[in-house]
Amino acid sequence: MPGPTELDESGASLWRALGDSWTDEARHDRFVQHVVASGRWAAAAARYRAYAAQHPEDALASKMMARIVSLVTQQALRPTPPPERALSRSPFFIAVIAVAAVLGMVLGLLWRGAR
Repeated sequence: MPGPTELDESGASLWRALGDSWTDEARHDRFVQHVVASGRWAAAAARYRAYAAQHPEDALASKMMARIVSLVTQQALRPTPPPERALSRSPFFIAVIAVAAVLGMVLGLLWRGAR
């Protein structure tokens, strides 16, 4: 199983494609969108960090790292939908239990009277 700093196959392919034309921001956007959607943002940030360490004059790597942080933060702060109501709290379930209880009492009384 890949670790948090490993890219999946598509991500690795997109990263390799960046080497051919590093200044193409559209390719960077595709790569960043992919890694955020696939949950491999830590792997992408590690690669951009390593690239920025080797090329300190390159502002694009820093820009993409900031973009990853922004997208992941937005994703983390997105409100989660409220949980669905449990089946045991639904009126239908309560009605079924009530009917079963009444039916059980009636059958119990009939059984007792048949003896």
